[in-house]
Amino acid sequence: MNSDQTYSISMLDISASIMGRMDTIHPTLIRDSDHTILIDTGYPVSCHCLLRHSSG
Repeated sequence: MNSDQTYSISMLDISASIMGRMDTIHPTLIRDSDHTILIDTGYPVSCHCLLRHSSG
């Protein structure tokens, strides 16, 4: 992504009944004006790890 472009990071909440138990996963979307990238991180802690490691 170009450093002059604006981008956003969104964490989704997707709930479903899995093996009789309600479970929620949290995939993340990174968007700029041209692209959307899905990061299937699964659980909330993974998003924070992704952000921490993406800073360089």
